[in-house]
Amino acid sequence: MFVDRSDELTMLAQLLHRQRGGELLLLYGRRRVGKTALLRAWASQSGIPWTYWMAQKEPAVLQELRQCASRRGCRELLDALRTGESEQARAGAAHPGR
Repeated sequence: MFVDRSDELTMLAQLLHRQRGGELLLLYGRRRVGKTALLRAWASQSGIPWTYWMAQKEPAVLQELRQCASRRGCRELLDALRTGESEQARAGAAHPGR
């Protein structure tokens, strides 16, 4: 739940509208305190295009294949990747420690 972060949202809005060159904002804190919710709320109300990306634990090669397949519309490759993943999961469950 997102509650009463108006001070933080105001500060982020001010940063966005500064008349400076490129800037980097580093947001850090304890886990599960609402950092992502704050940024998503700010981005939604900013009026500018934005993207939310969340990293997944998988090999870089597999990530690259997914990106390539999704850009080119290679449904067959994506389906093969998904099938391979489910087979790997079943094999890992059948043979723990592999």
